[in-house]
Amino acid sequence: MYNNKTVSLKFGVDIVDIKVVPPNDNERILGIYININNKFKFTINKINRMLKYTCSNLKKKRITHDHVIYIINKVLIPRIEYLCQHFIILPYICNNFNRTIRSIYKSSLLLPRSIYNTIIHNQIYPNILNIWDHQFLSQTSLLNAQANNPLTKNLIEYLILYSQSRLWTNDIFFTTKYLDSPSKKLNRIENLLCIMHNYKLEFKFSFKFNTKEGSYPLSAFLIRSNQFFNFIKSLKNKDIFFLDQIITVDDNSIILNQNNLRLTFDVPVINRQNPTISHPKIIAQSSQITKIKNIWIAYWCPRNNDIIYGRVVEKQHFYNHHQTITFEHYVNISTSHPSSHNNMPRSRPNYLAKCSGCILSEQNIYNNNSSNSCYITTLSNYTFIINVSKSNLSFPNYRKPFYKCVCQHSTIKQTALIDFNLCTSPPVNSDSNIEDPIIYRSQLQQFIDLVSINFINKNLILQLVQPNSLHIPLLKLASSLALYTNLEFYTDGSLIRDDNIPTMGHGWIFSSDLNANITYSGASREWASSTKAELLAIITALIVCPPSSTITIHTDSNNCINTYNKLSSPKLTARRFQNINNCTLWNTLKYIISTLQLSVSFIKVKAHSGDILNDTADILAKEGSRSTEYITFNIQHIKNQRCHLTFHDGTVIDRNIRKSIKRIINFQYFERHLKHQNIHRIKDYALNNLIDWEFSQIWFKYNSLSKPTSEQYSKHVSWRIKSSSNNLPTLDILNRNYPDLLNNHETCFLCLTEKESNDHLWNCPRVLSLITPIFLEHYNKFKTLITSESESVYALYSDAITRNIIFKWARTRPPNQIIDIPDLHCLLMNFVPISLSYPFKAAKISKNKTKKLLLKFLFDLHKDIYETIWKARASAWKEFKKTHHITKKSFNNYRRDHNRDTNQNRRTRHRNNNLENSNGYHCPFNDSRRHLENNNLWIYLTSSNFLHNLPWISSLNEDLSQFHFNIYNNIFLLNI
Repeated sequence: MYNNKTVSLKFGVDIVDIKVVPPNDNERILGIYININNKFKFTINKINRMLKYTCSNLKKKRITHDHVIYIINKVLIPRIEYLCQHFIILPYICNNFNRTIRSIYKSSLLLPRSIYNTIIHNQIYPNILNIWDHQFLSQTSLLNAQANNPLTKNLIEYLILYSQSRLWTNDIFFTTKYLDSPSKKLNRIENLLCIMHNYKLEFKFSFKFNTKEGSYPLSAFLIRSNQFFNFIKSLKNKDIFFLDQIITVDDNSIILNQNNLRLTFDVPVINRQNPTISHPKIIAQSSQITKIKNIWIAYWCPRNNDIIYGRVVEKQHFYNHHQTITFEHYVNISTSHPSSHNNMPRSRPNYLAKCSGCILSEQNIYNNNSSNSCYITTLSNYTFIINVSKSNLSFPNYRKPFYKCVCQHSTIKQTALIDFNLCTSPPVNSDSNIEDPIIYRSQLQQFIDLVSINFINKNLILQLVQPNSLHIPLLKLASSLALYTNLEFYTDGSLIRDDNIPTMGHGWIFSSDLNANITYSGASREWASSTKAELLAIITALIVCPPSSTITIHTDSNNCINTYNKLSSPKLTARRFQNINNCTLWNTLKYIISTLQLSVSFIKVKAHSGDILNDTADILAKEGSRSTEYITFNIQHIKNQRCHLTFHDGTVIDRNIRKSIKRIINFQYFERHLKHQNIHRIKDYALNNLIDWEFSQIWFKYNSLSKPTSEQYSKHVSWRIKSSSNNLPTLDILNRNYPDLLNNHETCFLCLTEKESNDHLWNCPRVLSLITPIFLEHYNKFKTLITSESESVYALYSDAITRNIIFKWARTRPPNQIIDIPDLHCLLMNFVPISLSYPFKAAKISKNKTKKLLLKFLFDLHKDIYETIWKARASAWKEFKKTHHITKKSFNNYRRDHNRDTNQNRRTRHRNNNLENSNGYHCPFNDSRRHLENNNLWIYLTSSNFLHNLPWISSLNEDLSQFHFNIYNNIFLLNI
């Protein structure tokens, strides 16, 4: 029943009234809001109200920056993530949301409104999350989980196919790469893939939907994003898909009529390029079904990995659909007829009999009868015609009638497989250097007898293991182990970080028959860890084991054993599995075990306990680390890993995706921060490796007070942030913001000669004379602190203290200006120079104790500097305001009055909103118009971090001098 308000639906014996929701109204389902038109305005407005309400209330309360950061990072942004999990918030909306939460952050730390966004969202400082960044990493992680989840993977495949149809392309990732920016016309997956290019990330899917007869889709060459779908509509109307369709043979001239810019010829119908076979004829589109007689077809079915025979009974070619055919299923008679016993197997005739029913049978009118026949419906263009004649022979166990094919079963099977590969494989250029698998196997046959190796082991090794040079050693091992059914291995891994590039070695020894002397060792890189090295040893041992065998692995890695046992736990969902370390390798392990049907058990061995076999495996692993051939696995062939994420140069991200992308974002913010013209000296110091970023990060968040959070602590943090970013309220900034109020007074309050600025403050001659006694006093404290805590001989680290450049100048001759001593300048700007942390390392003081001692020393030192320099300057500034009758209310009134004038100017000022066309892609990390496309620092740092697999802050200690001149030539100011 239906009326204007409800729809009555019957569930069993009950009738339930379902409320009818208007198209523009939203229905709340599991906490998110959805409407039939797929509009998200209601959710956006709800988030906007939530942010404004929360932030306005927070401003009225006396809370510290720690409270604000916690509420934003742990309450508001997770709430936004949940509400928006089914769509992408566009950049301009994210920027509006970010402005709201940034304002309360600045207010809690008493920071100026012009503070850089690269500080607010920078992990080096006390920071809040950027909504845009958090949305990207959460959506990327979600798509990866959905694509690898057995319950949702088919839906993702359909959405990818649907998007390819919308964008008129055969490679959605290639096409979205050239879209300017996310758009409301794109769906969630399309927008996400468009954003990923800015992070040098790419999803690799193990499935792909291809369109034949061309190489480059025209949609990839459409550069005007605002007209993109209009162009696509025009191409669809003209039935033009590939660039190859509208260019001449020499690939130069486009054949267009210059008067009307139309093609001078009709676009030819795309035909299959397989002249050796014939396909069923395509009938005209109609709503009618056409009956067919005496047409036999065959095709390769990937579902059961075999050829399918059939007699066509009807064709359907409905409007805007592909043609399908329904056929009666026939099977090959595997037993030979007595008249063919003398023939060779490949020369025996191919006889067909009716299938009485199989898993391929579908529900249709033919299968509803009682004839015990099997009928299947499939796409017409995936089949080809075969010649069949009726046979009078009879076969036991089969029902009449029988039919005989003109070609042998093996010939038709080979033809079907080739045709299937042509239909499903991507187009390959004629000059491609990809090796043909048949040619490659014939080359391997010259070195090893492939017939003696089990075909399952052979396929696994050839498909999964890379590079190809590792195939022969593994194939020989598989041949040597082919006769065993119960196998035992001792495995071990080795991690060497001595060089700049860490190397992992793996090795194992076959212990069931020591006389056979079967061992293996190898090396690998990327995401260096001892657990990964051990896991690679286990995988290389299992991949050469005979099918249906029992395996016992002796390993000293308790982590590998625990993770393997966790794989069978029902608590480990598909999404949680993608977050474990080395998830793609664990999927490879599961795939090998299931394919070979192995029974695997692990036994824990104590490391370095005198076990001869375990020590032998350890020696093999260390020998393997010296190899120059690094093993990797082709994840595209692993069925339960439908997609994986890669970075820049193909580095597979098999770690927690959120945390890995967070590292990329951190490095991007680091580079953006260094590009600020206002802190160009810090950029030079960073590129010359003068700053200890790990201790600097700890120092910016250090709390010396007994309370976990307080207003005084917030003031300390505020001072450190302002000092490090040259945002102290000096006269140059005050005159910029309040020119009429200060009457252009710019003279330094300390030296009374130079113009006061943040840069001048630490280079003022008066400041140098004031801090000299402070550094003399703290030099003695520094020396006493280290010598009292160190258990090493003083002579071994004395030079690190006595010749320390931070204190040496105070005991000898002061410099002309502070910038002549970069380490001292870093320290005064609240960065921790390496020269200050190195003496603790030279004295062999533990890292935890160093943190405690060094941070307390820094606090006392900066407290004296603050009270001596800034308080003296603040007293002079206070007298100046008193003399000129300037109060706090004066600044508030000035800001209030001049904000009105500013708003009026903004209304009349013409602003070019089409930033994409004028400046390239505008990445919405913050409001800056500075771009990273031509820079490589963050890419270099990320690649190094993924290689070494260390905390992201440790990668900032890399030698960055090579970037000093080639990437920072183009510096732009922040748009604030």
